[in-house]
Amino acid sequence: MSLIHSLRLNTKLLLLLVVIGVGLLLVGIVGYSNISAMKRNLDNLYFGSFTPVNELSELLHTYNRGVESTVFKLADGTLAPFEASAQLSESLDRARRLWNSYRSHYQSDAEKEYVAYAGATMERANRHIARIIDVCHQGINVRRVSAASTSRLIDDVSEVISRLLQYEKDVAGFERRKLLSTYDGTLVQLLIIFGSVTGAVLWLAYTVFSSIRRQQKALEDTTKSLKAANSKLESASYTDSLTGLYNRRYFNMVYDRELKRAKRSGNYLTFMMLDVDDFKKFNDTYGHIEGDKALKAVADALKEALKRPGDYLFRLGGEEFGVLITEGDPKNAKTMAQRICSSVEALQIPHEQSRAGAVLTVSIGATSLIPSLSLDENMMLSMADANLYEAKEAGRNGYIFSTETLTRSHLYSRAGAA
Repeated sequence: MSLIHSLRLNTKLLLLLVVIGVGLLLVGIVGYSNISAMKRNLDNLYFGSFTPVNELSELLHTYNRGVESTVFKLADGTLAPFEASAQLSESLDRARRLWNSYRSHYQSDAEKEYVAYAGATMERANRHIARIIDVCHQGINVRRVSAASTSRLIDDVSEVISRLLQYEKDVAGFERRKLLSTYDGTLVQLLIIFGSVTGAVLWLAYTVFSSIRRQQKALEDTTKSLKAANSKLESASYTDSLTGLYNRRYFNMVYDRELKRAKRSGNYLTFMMLDVDDFKKFNDTYGHIEGDKALKAVADALKEALKRPGDYLFRLGGEEFGVLITEGDPKNAKTMAQRICSSVEALQIPHEQSRAGAVLTVSIGATSLIPSLSLDENMMLSMADANLYEAKEAGRNGYIFSTETLTRSHLYSRAGAA
């Protein structure tokens, strides 16, 4: 078992094919040999027994019905001489053909002696029949034909033919027993070989495929590990390690894809650029560790505010975030911008140096439009960036929103205006 397990897959499969091939070859050889023997037995049974039996039976019928009956009718005058002559000639020719055919079959030395004796007996009867035919042709008084002498000769012929018939029947029975014995032996041998080959093939197949299954499972485990590693690598390449949001690289890919899709479908596409207000002063005042915590908190607030499948959140770099909203009209986009400002302010993260108030806040530059086929891919980004600058200049902690008509609205979340 361990030897088979140590073999390579190709070697295992080749070994399996060799075993199957050898088994089938053995079955074929044994089957051919025994079927050939059965064919010889059938030939002996048919040509050596059935055919001779039929010939002897017809020969016996020819002498009893064709000859003896015709002679009796001739003797009592119920049959005309010329009719009797024709019938006897036909019977005599038929008897000679059947006997010559019987003698042409294979005969052992023991058979030949008795066949010669039977032939001499029939020849005496045939000469007697020939004399009767001559009498009919010469027109001699047919009353002189002795039916009794003919009957004695026919009885002698019937006796030797009957003995030959019994002998042929005995030979047929012997050949039949040989045939059945050969058949039974062939069947047993084929069953034994077939069972052995089947068992060997099943065992080898089980061993080979068990080994293949183990190798396949190992391959599957390796594949899963590689997929998991690739997934981690892919996730790491598209994810910001600090906030868990998508990074700038993934933003470029998604933005390009969604912009093309919006151009084809004619749906609105909204992009928001967010910036934490006075974040440099926050780091200078509270340190970079607290700054990282604040960025994580802002990212979590964005996740809570935007949960639709078509909402994408990105950390574009430093304290700058991006929001891409697909299939949302400007009204809903403005509501989301307001929600984001309120969610971040509600964190109540102290920021004494902020020009927007005493807590950490964000400013948003947003644009929402149905992209035309001729729209440059940087247009939305430039509009959002310009709006973000204006939101900063307008006092921070709010958003500037542009629609596709390039009209703008200005809202401060801290003032509670709508």
